[in-house]
Amino acid sequence: MTNEERAHDIALVTAKLAFKLKIDEAIKNGDASISVDFYTTYKNAYEIALKSVNEDFK
Repeated sequence: MTNEERAHDIALVTAKLAFKLKIDEAIKNGDASISVDFYTTYKNAYEIALKSVNEDFK
């Protein structure tokens, strides 16, 4: 597995969790709609994860 693949997997899980937390919060607050920028969340998580993975798997 490459570091890019590792970072991708971590970013997907992170973005999915962030999305779920937003949905749960909206339901709790009775919000009828929510806005989630899944791609930006994924992209930011990927960049952070890749940097960390590259440090751990040189």
